[in-house]
Amino acid sequence: MDLSVSEIVDSIKGEPLGVDLDVEVKGISTDTRTMFPGEVFFALKGEHYDGHEFVKEAIAKGAVFCVVERKITGEKEVVVEDTLKSLGDLAHYYREKKDPRVIGITGTVGKTTTKEFTYNIMKKSFKTLKTEKNYNNLIGLPLTILSMEDEDHLVVEMGSNKKGEIRRLSEISNPDIGVITEVTPVHTEFLEDVEGVFEEKASICEFVNETMVVNGDNAYLNRIEFPHVIKVGMSIDNDHVVEILEEGVDGSVFRLDGTEFRINVPGRGAVIDAAISVVIGFIEGVPLMGIKEALEETIDVHHRMELVEACGVTIIDDSYNASPASMRNAIDYLSLKEGLRIAVLGEMLELGKLSAQLHLETGKYLKGKVDHLMAIGRDALYYLAGYGGGFYAEEIDEAVRVLLQWIKPGSWILVKGSRKNNLDLLVKKLKERLCSTTSTT
Repeated sequence: MDLSVSEIVDSIKGEPLGVDLDVEVKGISTDTRTMFPGEVFFALKGEHYDGHEFVKEAIAKGAVFCVVERKITGEKEVVVEDTLKSLGDLAHYYREKKDPRVIGITGTVGKTTTKEFTYNIMKKSFKTLKTEKNYNNLIGLPLTILSMEDEDHLVVEMGSNKKGEIRRLSEISNPDIGVITEVTPVHTEFLEDVEGVFEEKASICEFVNETMVVNGDNAYLNRIEFPHVIKVGMSIDNDHVVEILEEGVDGSVFRLDGTEFRINVPGRGAVIDAAISVVIGFIEGVPLMGIKEALEETIDVHHRMELVEACGVTIIDDSYNASPASMRNAIDYLSLKEGLRIAVLGEMLELGKLSAQLHLETGKYLKGKVDHLMAIGRDALYYLAGYGGGFYAEEIDEAVRVLLQWIKPGSWILVKGSRKNNLDLLVKKLKERLCSTTSTT
């Protein structure tokens, strides 16, 4: 790691206690279970944990020093006011020191898919690092930046469910190119309404150096104020107009600026995500052939519109998360399929006072698009009210039992909901039962 002890202490404005300034730093850790000797341990505090309880363990495991908010041992410690802020401050310092081209991506829907497409495109021409897994928060993003070695491009995803988080993430990462994929009702429990969501996402603009790339089909994003905004979408008013030529089970073909592109991710939402990534490729000077090849590569879509073949039945595993907009996109995709169409829907969480209304509207949207509806979770009951029927499952095993009664060969089953509904477990159990049933007949 290209950081000295003195650089770290200075950048976080800490008070060193018994710290050797000449020791080599090999990395940064926030978890003693996975840390290695030679790393600096940040004692972060959360709702259910306090990293200060593990300071002695970190030192025993070979930590160079620990960043703390209060003195624990008085040795190998650097005291700061706020360890989480200090982690972000250090990441910002490191970002400025390494000086990669940074592409920062946020939005209520599609940011992970856009990140993956953009990463595949960038790595065709540049040494590139990306946000891994769901490291898109005030802990994960700094750790991503601090894992940089000699990359010249960094693609970071920024998520938020509380006011001020996107602003802070943007301050830390200081993107050269900022991206907003969509603004729709999510996290309204904390951000009040869609206007609040827009203001939160738009705060990225305060720290973008050069260009904003946005989904120009979104009414909110047409209000973005920034010196250089590029709009991408299907409306002819956009700077780059997308035309969908083919939609299929395995992906889509679309035209952008006179060139046809193919992607292997299903759904119309993925087309816009890909088109935004293509435009970023244009900005960064990636050759057209490299962009086309990159879009056709497999991207990591685990539990995001992932097609799971289960002994004659196809499960659309979109169990990673859910919002009203992503729910409609998934329902639209399911509605195009031939065969029995079953929707297994969990709740869309963190919608606050809008929750009942948005679940009810989603239920109404399902009419004529599916053959069977199953709901899981308290607010998911509103799907049934809007749809005018369906089955409410109290728990996963009950859901699997009923689904096995509904399913026929060639069925398509959409499984989608917020992570707290544990619908990934339903997918796993359903696949196991489907294939065990098939093998014994």
